[in-house]
Amino acid sequence: MVLSGSIPFWYDPARDFLLAWDNLSKLTLIGPTTGIPGVFYGPYWVWFISLGLLVSRDPRVPIMLVQTIPLTLIIPFFFMRQKEFSRLSLLSVWLLFMVGYGINYAAMPWNPQIAPVFLILLFFIIARTEVASSGRSLYKNGLLLGICLGLLMNVHISFGLATVLGTALYFLLCFVLTDTRLKKRSLLWQSLKKQALFGTCAIGAFLLTFAPFFLFEIRHNFLQTKSIVAALLSDHAVVGVKGLTKPDILNQFIDRLAEFLSLPHAIAIGVVLLLGIVFIKRGKKQTFFSQGGKRIFFYALSILASIFTIYLTSKNPIWAYHFIGVDVLFMFIVLVLIDKSKIARWLFFIWMIYVLGTFALTFASGLNRDVLRLIDLKSKEVITQMIRDDAGAREYTVFPYNPAIYSYEYAYLFRSLAHKEVSYDPGQTPIGSKLSYVLVSSLSDPLQQDFINFRTNNKIYSTTKTWVRPDGTIILRREIKP
Repeated sequence: MVLSGSIPFWYDPARDFLLAWDNLSKLTLIGPTTGIPGVFYGPYWVWFISLGLLVSRDPRVPIMLVQTIPLTLIIPFFFMRQKEFSRLSLLSVWLLFMVGYGINYAAMPWNPQIAPVFLILLFFIIARTEVASSGRSLYKNGLLLGICLGLLMNVHISFGLATVLGTALYFLLCFVLTDTRLKKRSLLWQSLKKQALFGTCAIGAFLLTFAPFFLFEIRHNFLQTKSIVAALLSDHAVVGVKGLTKPDILNQFIDRLAEFLSLPHAIAIGVVLLLGIVFIKRGKKQTFFSQGGKRIFFYALSILASIFTIYLTSKNPIWAYHFIGVDVLFMFIVLVLIDKSKIARWLFFIWMIYVLGTFALTFASGLNRDVLRLIDLKSKEVITQMIRDDAGAREYTVFPYNPAIYSYEYAYLFRSLAHKEVSYDPGQTPIGSKLSYVLVSSLSDPLQQDFINFRTNNKIYSTTKTWVRPDGTIILRREIKP
């Protein structure tokens, strides 16, 4: 999918690749814009892409290094080594995750799409963190926990904030349900000291990941801080666009669960409830929070409760992308639930084989399709190369029509494939070149007719050649009349 170029490369992804390229010559302290005016994501997504661009300017390489390889090779390696669970359970839930949303996370370049990587790492850390234990490993886990939480919030602010609050809720529950039962004051005091040191390590590491943010704020008169404070104190939404309704938000949770299980909504809910009953009956026989499986289960529930509360009470609009990562929470919950029953493990494995087989057949049937019919990376690369080769040594300008105005994809592709600077904003491209190429999708649309005439006046220019691409793009070679 990535290697063939059948991946989206427009607006947000292409804009971020341009930022990453510029980052190689001047380090940026901020990332892409968020939905809140004046607030930016952290720079890490851009930095990660920049590292990939050092290897190659081909967008496929950074995507493979930053998203595909971590989610298809590195994370599964550690995932399958979790000793708290059977290999059968681990394999089943992981493959179900990957044939669902996991493929998008591994192939679609966008900063919130790498949030699941950090979330999965958080669960690895939680599974090995017993706050009542001692030793260097506890404080090392605190540092790793803070780093992962910080990186998660830098690439996916809303979901990251909910995860931070969910993590705090989880450790509060741990304290209430374990430490408050200690009868000896000396034992309670020792436990409190350990937790204080653990918390200090986690908070310190978390704040460290925001060092670029603090440095940017100091240099720019705390502009983002002022925007954040204004948004928090406002009695109304600071984003003037209507998002999902409360029923839609509730439905998004169910959608993520159903998509992960590849089941209809009602059946997916029924399966989880049934597994939950089995888990509760088995769980009564064991010490609370004593096993990694239970820590994972209640950590996922704590984050879900936090997300649920924040999203339903938010004054600002909530969109579908805010739920990126929720399916990971359901994956870990289901993992714990099925691992409690041998019958559930095998039934789930059989279902996974069926879903995987269906996916394989669908994937195989699509191998013969012409990728150039898709409005994706490969198609736009070919268009860029066609214009480059047709122009030869002549100077030329390019005007891509885009309903969203900006065409970041062609700005990046012409820079990388033709070594030519093309502005992402057609309004910034000088008019009057002897040779111009106009890219549209329709010659009958009045808006696109006006675009052609405005950028290359029909009284001055004539169309000397036209290409119609399989994806529907029409390339007009416009030259000044003799």
